[in-house]
Amino acid sequence: ARLSAVMDAMSTGERYEAVVLSVLGRGELEEALSLVEESGRASSRVAKELVEAASSRRDAAAMERALRRSARRQFAAYGSERAVEPEADARKRARFVASERDVGEDARGLEIGAALGTVGVAVSAFAVAGIDTVTGLADPTGPDAVIAGLALLGGLDVWKNEAKIAGIVGSGLNRLATDDPRRAAEAEAAAFLVGYLLGVPTFPFKPTALEALKLVADVDETGVRLDPAPVLAWLAAPIAAESNTHRTLVIADPRQVLAAVKLAKDRGVFAGRADVPELDRLRWATRQARTLLASYATLHNKLTDAFQAKSASPGDAVALIERWASTA
Repeated sequence: ARLSAVMDAMSTGERYEAVVLSVLGRGELEEALSLVEESGRASSRVAKELVEAASSRRDAAAMERALRRSARRQFAAYGSERAVEPEADARKRARFVASERDVGEDARGLEIGAALGTVGVAVSAFAVAGIDTVTGLADPTGPDAVIAGLALLGGLDVWKNEAKIAGIVGSGLNRLATDDPRRAAEAEAAAFLVGYLLGVPTFPFKPTALEALKLVADVDETGVRLDPAPVLAWLAAPIAAESNTHRTLVIADPRQVLAAVKLAKDRGVFAGRADVPELDRLRWATRQARTLLASYATLHNKLTDAFQAKSASPGDAVALIERWASTA
């Protein structure tokens, strides 16, 4: 009787909300989406839980259904911006991406390998010296010769090679030593924000080439594949964010964009212009992401704060974006 009295006192909207939340609690996302579509409304709480459920399942189709149909009024900023395909004319394309000419020159594998090799040689030399000090069994001249050799090679590199090898080793050491939570949060927030604004229906904080491939390979209910331009801009967003404030990319990886394009082309699921070189696509996507982040710099900073504090789930991040968009 008490339950009936409580239910009778609730409005139709409140009843729908209670039932939808209960259904989501049982893991029945499709049923919850159908109920929301039937009611024609969704509270902010229901909207948040829909995002959480679809995001946890990595279900792009369910996410798209929730954001564009089931609870569209709660997600007004989703897909409010657009990314475009690269110019077909190579000269026009080159002018647009001129500021991104350094993007793509990523040699992190070589740099880290060189750094580890150098550190390994130096550590081995000091270990041998330690063994000789304790036991007297090692060759005492060996470590000195190794250190002298490294110093000689370093001098020759500076003299004859403009310190290029030293630069590679230094960059590798910087990559190995960098542990910057703010830097990582900026990259994650950039991907989330750009993806949401461009209508990319998936919210992993660290986008990958395989996730992008799945998006461009899938077809919607009308048989149309997702335009690759917003997907690649989403994938390039961490590059744009990190390169805005740092000379070297540590968190973001341009190879993810290049790999996504190559994989999609190899599998015959790339709906974009096939004649655009992969490096041009990378730079084009980075430029579009950078432009979008500049337009939403304040919101990007707010998201970064939340991500750095590890206080934002996908649903929380969407709510933050929508609150900001409604008052901007």
